[in-house]
Amino acid sequence: MKISPTPEEAASWLHSRGIEVDGSEDPEFVGELQHAVERFDRRVAAMALQADLPGSPRPEERRLVLPRRVPREPLRAYVSRIEAATAELEASRASARRGASEGKNAGRGTSHTR
Repeated sequence: MKISPTPEEAASWLHSRGIEVDGSEDPEFVGELQHAVERFDRRVAAMALQADLPGSPRPEERRLVLPRRVPREPLRAYVSRIEAATAELEASRASARRGASEGKNAGRGTSHTR
């Protein structure tokens, strides 16, 4: 069972990632923001590993960068943007998997006789 961080711990962790929260935000949204950033980070790590597989296209680097929070952006809106970026990475990863799988299967069924 994972224990949720306190709002102060979440704010400190977010600060270490370059995301500022000023304490006026709803603690529930601060926790949601931390979880969204963690999901994004996991997806980026998976994309980086996948990019090294043969036949996998290298993703654009900017897509692997956490979106920046704009000044006065509500946390809920920021969380939504991070989740959308994570979903985009997931879709890209699924597409790359299909491409790599198709590349592996392209040579099957062809007989090579000498």
